[in-house]
Amino acid sequence: MRRLTVLVGLLLLFSGCTTDYQQGELKTGSYAYVIGVSQANLIEPWRIAFHNEIHDLMPQDGNVRLITADAARSAERQIKDIERMQKLGVDLLIVSPVDNTVAAAIGAAHKRIPVIVLDQDIYPANYTLFISADNYKIGKMAGEAVKNALGGSGGRVLEIGGLKDSPRTNDISRGFREAITPAGNITVVDVLYADWLRDSAEQHMRNFLILNPKVDMVFAHNDAMAYGSAVACQQLRVTGVRFIGVPGTAVEKSQIGQEVVSVSFFQPTGAKETIDYAWKILNKQRVPSHVTIEPIVLPN
Repeated sequence: MRRLTVLVGLLLLFSGCTTDYQQGELKTGSYAYVIGVSQANLIEPWRIAFHNEIHDLMPQDGNVRLITADAARSAERQIKDIERMQKLGVDLLIVSPVDNTVAAAIGAAHKRIPVIVLDQDIYPANYTLFISADNYKIGKMAGEAVKNALGGSGGRVLEIGGLKDSPRTNDISRGFREAITPAGNITVVDVLYADWLRDSAEQHMRNFLILNPKVDMVFAHNDAMAYGSAVACQQLRVTGVRFIGVPGTAVEKSQIGQEVVSVSFFQPTGAKETIDYAWKILNKQRVPSHVTIEPIVLPN
């Protein structure tokens, strides 16, 4: 019930912000700063977490207005969102790009206002600051967790990636493969791409298991996809499969009736760093061109 309440509240908050700017009713004169946030989507759990955290971190003194938009995975829609926010007079823009086709719109905005780009880099790099996770390192740490879990006997691993050919997916996969290759006894039987979504992972996993019932472990690039794949195993009564997701914190054995591999790291959303650097930029302080959010190693 608590999770449902939080989600409903988040959707209401988001809906209010979106309606404000789409109808052109936002009054910017009474705020010291107006910050715009254009999200690639609000389906992926970590993007929802970022959205929630960035609202919580905003000062509550009434001097700052935060407006947000969900591009719903449409580059065309995101370009329109970026253009509308500029017409509203935002002082700083935060963008998590759908893909590189929005680079021109971001570059045009950067000629007028500071722009922070999140997660996925764009080319040409016309922005103030790029903030990203070290996805290669995350993949490598996950690979080490898989290697330790399988031990000397090794095993068959199914990899479930996010968006096919996206930089984030490629970097996680590259780090993962480099970690498990030296073991010599771990076989990646296939790679499925589930677009970071639980339901998609569940469907792909069901289809996979019908033809390939033997797999020892599933490595998913986020917890939602790990959960979806575990549900598919439960539905088809496939047992003996272990699961690991990134950052490995959301899936619990009690939820799925399957074994989950514990991992020793956590990847922050980067919301705090984004707000911290946004304030520095708005206050004319110098900032680096790229900031990497490192995974946090958890105590044993």
